[in-house]
Amino acid sequence: MSNNRCGYCYERGHNRTTCPKMKKNYKTAMAKNEGERSYSDYRVIREYEDIQRKKRQRAEAAKNRSCSYCEEKGHNRTTCPTKKHFFSLHKRASRIAQNLYIDTVLSTGQFTGSLIEVVRNTPKDRSYRDNGTFVYYLNELPKVMPLLVNIVREGHDNWYIEGLCSTDQADNSMEFYKSEDYKKLLALSYLNTCGYKNVRLLGGNHHAHNIPYYDKTQQGLPQCHTETWKHYPSSGLAPKDIYTKLASYWSTLPLYRGYKRITGLETYKCPVPRFSDNSEWAKSFRSMINEDFKTKIAGRCKTTVQTVYAKEDSHRLGHQKMLEAYIEALSSEYEFKHF
Repeated sequence: MSNNRCGYCYERGHNRTTCPKMKKNYKTAMAKNEGERSYSDYRVIREYEDIQRKKRQRAEAAKNRSCSYCEEKGHNRTTCPTKKHFFSLHKRASRIAQNLYIDTVLSTGQFTGSLIEVVRNTPKDRSYRDNGTFVYYLNELPKVMPLLVNIVREGHDNWYIEGLCSTDQADNSMEFYKSEDYKKLLALSYLNTCGYKNVRLLGGNHHAHNIPYYDKTQQGLPQCHTETWKHYPSSGLAPKDIYTKLASYWSTLPLYRGYKRITGLETYKCPVPRFSDNSEWAKSFRSMINEDFKTKIAGRCKTTVQTVYAKEDSHRLGHQKMLEAYIEALSSEYEFKHF
């Protein structure tokens, strides 16, 4: 219940515009003959009709007002049905991404506390890092966001993207989502954004002065062929345990906080080739997702963060089409797979 105090009857829970007592007094005053009306009657008639006139003016102005999000008339950004639909798509996509996240953790075995062994043998003139064997533990998990793909025009590099609103883009992206290559891409994207810390720093920083700052942490995957990584997966991982550990972290996501006051929504994005594409870039991409880190892509999963909604942005149909393709391809299997 609202705590507003009415300026007419001085009761709480409403204002003059919606005051039931004013409306009742107005009807009583209008039922009287003009000669029988008192000063109070004329006052309530004047005030009530003035309020109703202003309400009609506001309603008329709203019909001609354009929404700053979809640019259609008759509503504003807060009540925009297009924005609400887009938020509902992002909510479904986020839930799919969370279930895929659990599957990715299980397939890679990398979770909080998992270990990696890095053996580095790089010529001194090519690297500032020390050579030797280093052990790190996973202490920073990647963000949970939908990984959307953009189909690259056949025969081109990763800057030439097919039209995001085209049927060709939707059909080819859905085909990729349903393939094993997408699962490999998810795993690489996950591993590439995991954060590791040197095990010599466990239990305090008393060893910190012996470790160069660039060997205290490790991010992602091997950056060159002179590094050899060995992952030691966590044992006994189960979907329920992963969900329980991540529940508090996920509670900060829009999916759980609600979308009423969201100022920005993000997803991962990655350019991918068609299955029929045999260009050099396409071959290099396929080598990368099969863990050949000597390709010209330099062993890095080319995923970046894109903002699909911002507070001052207008509606972008391309982002909506990308979410729709993602949901259509994956919802039946992953939307309610684990929770």
